[in-house]
Amino acid sequence: QIIPTTHRLFAYRLGSFCAWDILLIIRFANKFIQQASDEGYHKNIVVISSTASFSPYPFNALYAAQKSFITNFFYSLNSELKHNNKKIKILIACPGRTKTNFHKRSNTLFRSSEGFHNADFVADRVIKNIGKKEILIIGIKQKIIFFIMHFLSYKIRTYISLLDYKKNILK
Repeated sequence: QIIPTTHRLFAYRLGSFCAWDILLIIRFANKFIQQASDEGYHKNIVVISSTASFSPYPFNALYAAQKSFITNFFYSLNSELKHNNKKIKILIACPGRTKTNFHKRSNTLFRSSEGFHNADFVADRVIKNIGKKEILIIGIKQKIIFFIMHFLSYKIRTYISLLDYKKNILK
């Protein structure tokens, strides 16, 4: 058994929550695109994903999987919209760790906030790139890691993510 007995119910509920979240994302995107298409205007959609969407992420598997779905779903959708000559562009923003009130409220513990982006910095980058890019990886460090990770096997990517988790998140 991969998931201990005490955690199975929690994992099931969390998995169900993620499934609903993904379903709502699909419904919202469909509704927005249909309305924008009917109006005939140029529209932009900004989707916030994460650099976690590009690699396995031990101890945050559902988060990484959900972000991977979001990144790939909207990237594919953007291609379909281009192919059908729709006047809708999608920007998928993939910041790394970002300082927000979410971490305080959820009591997420980090050893250090070193290397975290400021939320205003992330918002500024997103606004400057609306309509210009399809995927926006925010931060020099994140761009370098993204580039290097594509040359590594999933086993090595997972190991690196695990080391990062142990270094930065576990207290």
